[in-house]
Amino acid sequence: MNQINRYVEGLETQRKRIMDFAANAPRLLEGTPYEVINLTGDSGLDLDYYLYNLGRARAAGLEMLDSFVDPPEIVVALDKLDNAIPLMRPTRNALSHIDDSGRLDRIGWFSSMVEFEDDGRRRTLVDPRYEHHDAAMTFCGELIAYCRGIIRS
Repeated sequence: MNQINRYVEGLETQRKRIMDFAANAPRLLEGTPYEVINLTGDSGLDLDYYLYNLGRARAAGLEMLDSFVDPPEIVVALDKLDNAIPLMRPTRNALSHIDDSGRLDRIGWFSSMVEFEDDGRRRTLVDPRYEHHDAAMTFCGELIAYCRGIIRS
């Protein structure tokens, strides 16, 4: 349970850093309909660490499946997380298992991690600012609740 709390702390810390950087970043074309946030000074490390912590939290859920013989609460929690952030696993795997495949060639780091498509559109992979973060916190909360139930019994 302590380890899951560490993942929660890591997710919250990285999210705050990402949000603070974006809130204080300079605006380009400020006051016009084309105003954008200039995130060019952001290394993307906070987003990488956010994704690593998210992957570790998911791995803790998988370990709980093995240790406690597929408890339905954890099966459902993992399913909800995977449905809420469907591209988290392949994105994290590409970051943590570096190869020469070019899997990251179309990835952009902003306040979220996106993939650029051929037609110029972007697809959100992981966004710690909104629903993805809510899903991560709910997932971790469900893991902690399950652990507390085991401890009490």
